[in-house]
Amino acid sequence: MTRTNFTEAKLIKVIWSGTSFPGTNLNRADMTSAYLAHSSLELATLLGTDFRNTDLSGQFSGSLYGTPILPSGWVLKNGIIQPG
Repeated sequence: MTRTNFTEAKLIKVIWSGTSFPGTNLNRADMTSAYLAHSSLELATLLGTDFRNTDLSGQFSGSLYGTPILPSGWVLKNGIIQPG
């Protein structure tokens, strides 16, 4: 899904395990309760992206832009989403 634009998309409960999102625009996308385990969010834009109750286990991220709403126990640090 390279450079796909999902701005304000309703992606509630999607199952995208192992999916790669390089350079994807997910600004204000609603991804609550999604399953993104083992996915790559590298270089994604995440301004206000809602990841509450989303499974981010094993995901890879880096060089992210924006401030997403993360599940409990996760933080964005130095452009990387990680357990915290």
